[in-house]
Amino acid sequence: MKLIIPRMDMKYYFDNMVKDYIENDLVLEGRSYFEDCFNFEEYINYLKERRSLPSDSLEPVQQYEWWLIDENNNIAGTSRLRMSLESDVDINEEGNIGYDIAPSFRNKGFGSLILKLTLNKAKSFGFDKIFITCSENNPASKKIIENNGGIFHSKFYSEEDQEYLLRFWIHIK
Repeated sequence: MKLIIPRMDMKYYFDNMVKDYIENDLVLEGRSYFEDCFNFEEYINYLKERRSLPSDSLEPVQQYEWWLIDENNNIAGTSRLRMSLESDVDINEEGNIGYDIAPSFRNKGFGSLILKLTLNKAKSFGFDKIFITCSENNPASKKIIENNGGIFHSKFYSEEDQEYLLRFWIHIK
């Protein structure tokens, strides 16, 4: 398993990942790739633009996305690294890193792996710690964060999501 930068030649595998979520009735809120009008090429270009923003960009914030792929190019998950936390949403609800594991790959250790690999990417960009959140109703994600060195910071009520979020710091070794 390895992280790759999303690219055009991975459309077939990306479509399979999206299909996996849909077939398991687990459509992710806020992800454009579940919308009827989704355009893969525009999405890849959008991700490239986010990577290319200046590191001091405030809105939108520079962000990297990677796909965790297996030896057959199947996409097991996605991760995102926000290079700064500028908005209240970034600080309170999202943090520096976000990740998702496709339903067919869950409960196999890939959540811990994708976070570990994304922390390595963050370290290569000069981070010595990151801020990360998860839903209070997602004990699997809480465990993944704690297994990667997450230290509980606080609990925050998200008006947008109508739920409590757990907030952590991870010091990168």
